[in-house]
Amino acid sequence: VRDDLACSGLSVETALARIIDHRLEATPWLNQNFREPLLLTDTPKVYEDTRTDEERKYPTLFRKKLERDGWTVQKTASTVPIPGV
Repeated sequence: VRDDLACSGLSVETALARIIDHRLEATPWLNQNFREPLLLTDTPKVYEDTRTDEERKYPTLFRKKLERDGWTVQKTASTVPIPGV
């Protein structure tokens, strides 16, 4: 790379600036629905908690309500052994 730069007559700083110029700018067609992985510039999605006191106390009721409303709720399997079951 240094030989190429020496032949071009450019300084290393100038050549690198030309190489990376505009490389990290956002593009609308590529960044549709893109979420910032480091959360540096991304704003988190916050959903309002609409559960009743009973649904907070008994999560199974909330699962059933979500299923009735058409949400896909993953089945949960207990990994804790329950004595007598």
